[in-house]
Amino acid sequence: MRDVNGVVVAATTLLALTAFAGNSVLCRIALALPLTSIFLIAPPTATPSGIALAIASGALTSGVGYAIWYAVLPRISRLQAGVSQLSVPVITALGGIVFIGEQVDARLVVAMTLTLAGIFITLSRPAAQS
Repeated sequence: MRDVNGVVVAATTLLALTAFAGNSVLCRIALALPLTSIFLIAPPTATPSGIALAIASGALTSGVGYAIWYAVLPRISRLQAGVSQLSVPVITALGGIVFIGEQVDARLVVAMTLTLAGIFITLSRPAAQS
């Protein structure tokens, strides 16, 4: 049932974004309706440890990450800032491998290698330093 609901949410999201692109209020209403249906069909369950982990994940890690990012941002160029953000999927994949045992396959290795190579090539150009 959740798979069907996920497809419905995705389809409704695309329709809402297309139909109400100029009107943010109508777009928000159209997006809220299918999201509400998720909780009616399969109500979520929350445990105290789950809530604590969600708070830690959102507040602590994101807060620390943004604090570091905004401390570094004035010291680097716009190009360096933009391109360095392309490393986030690689960092996320590495976190998945290290912390939750995600499987490493050839496709992941190739994708990570190409992403990091593109970042390296872009940032190693002399124009990237200014």
